[in-house]
Amino acid sequence: MSIFGSAKDYIVRFLTADSSRSVLPFVPRPLRFIFLLVLLLNIRSLPLVWHLRVFRPALLARLKAITLFSPTKKEEWLDSLCPVGESPFSLICTYDTWASPDESDYNIHLSNSSYAKLADMTRLKFALAHFSTVFRDDCWIALGATHLRFIKEIPLGAKYQIRMYVGSWDSKWLYIVARYVTKKSESSKKRTDKLLEAKAALKDSVASGSGSSTSIPIPSVHTPGADALPTDPSRSGSATPSTGLGGTNTDISKSVRPPLMGLKSLFEEGEDETLHCIAVNECVFKHGRMTVPPELIFAAAGCGSSPEQWDKVNSLRTERKNENKGEKDVEEWSMRDLMSGKWREIPEGGRWWQDAMGQFENERLKRLSVLKGLREGMETARYL
Repeated sequence: MSIFGSAKDYIVRFLTADSSRSVLPFVPRPLRFIFLLVLLLNIRSLPLVWHLRVFRPALLARLKAITLFSPTKKEEWLDSLCPVGESPFSLICTYDTWASPDESDYNIHLSNSSYAKLADMTRLKFALAHFSTVFRDDCWIALGATHLRFIKEIPLGAKYQIRMYVGSWDSKWLYIVARYVTKKSESSKKRTDKLLEAKAALKDSVASGSGSSTSIPIPSVHTPGADALPTDPSRSGSATPSTGLGGTNTDISKSVRPPLMGLKSLFEEGEDETLHCIAVNECVFKHGRMTVPPELIFAAAGCGSSPEQWDKVNSLRTERKNENKGEKDVEEWSMRDLMSGKWREIPEGGRWWQDAMGQFENERLKRLSVLKGLREGMETARYL
């Protein structure tokens, strides 16, 4: 409280001080107030603030490690960060923030460019929350691409949450999904309830007078989906006619639907929440310049491992046999050796990370069938 009190006193003195004794006595007091207000509203865009916001989780983790003087306690804390036995699809990280003026545009809502900016901050927090042990093996994570789908704007001043989780992965790329979500306000809920009540009343009135030729048309309170559109353009003037270049909206809907069968959002929004944007981040793990498959990263972090298997995985980090005695045998390879490319030399039957991750293979393939289309589509767009 003393810090905020001192800041408040300083601001009061700044605004009420005699302008003749100021460093810039020719600047009127109202202009000084406006300058201070603009500075405070845009404080998150000042030099180096972006770096502090992005690297804040890393700085806090480093500070926590420094304060743990006991090596045993430090190891216990690091182990507590590992998702031992968990499914990769259960890993999630949230980032709470608000649509500040410096991150909004002239339309008075969050700028499209700010979605990617906020994804940077959430992505590092997500990686440190679940893969901190892997970073100790000298690995690092790189961003290959970000795909954004804007659904509804986030108004200026609104609080929102970014929820980041694993979508799927292949032999190289890890697809991380981010959802930008807000809580519905009470006024918004009341408007929605009134619209639903009005729609229900109209349906009842039409049903009671279905034989009449002067029935009241039922307005739609939402944008119809692709499968709600008429398949015959001649039956409705509102339907999008076929262009002859790739079929109707219904054709597109049918072509997209098969891979989605049996899939459900891992972290679906509640009834009192609104989804504003979906982002898909394509990330790759590296050890130096060598690519490390996500499957190995997950298993090395503890996913899918029993306590006994986790002890064996950890032993690869603690045991350093023959460290400086020339070429080592396969049994003597450390986790760093595997990450640096030695994993390729282990035969299929001896890859312990595949045994740990095999239980998630069916789910991975189903979700990958959807996500890989993003990458393939953008790669193809290079030649258009």
